[in-house]
Amino acid sequence: MELRNIFRILFGRVKGVITGSWKEIGSYQSIFGTFNGDLYSNDLVRSCIRTLAEHSSKANVRVIRRVNGKQEEGNRLLERMIQYSPNMYMNGKDFLYKIRTRLELDNIVFIYIQRDDIGRCSGLYPMPRASYEAVESHGELFIKFL
Repeated sequence: MELRNIFRILFGRVKGVITGSWKEIGSYQSIFGTFNGDLYSNDLVRSCIRTLAEHSSKANVRVIRRVNGKQEEGNRLLERMIQYSPNMYMNGKDFLYKIRTRLELDNIVFIYIQRDDIGRCSGLYPMPRASYEAVESHGELFIKFL
């Protein structure tokens, strides 16, 4: 007696397979909604931007000047200021984090340079999202914030 015949005697003939639909058991549901224009309200976008900003805030800052196409050492005091205390309200890590976040959201970042009486940089402030336009005056390009 063959092995197949033994199974047939024990279990009977194989009946036709019944097919149907299935549904996965779990708590995940796809939800689609309308885009309201605010990227940062989306959790996936926010987590990607947060990761990029976190890694950028750990960067070592270097100030580089280009003079006549050649790269020269920049201002060491400015490097230290950006790295440790760019303004009186935030440290260097927060400053770089905010700049990278604004760059990813708006594709452009503006930084206000605060200068002392003799023209040295005394503070750097990331500017919030604002309306702006390019204005030319006396052959020079300026940006006017509204």
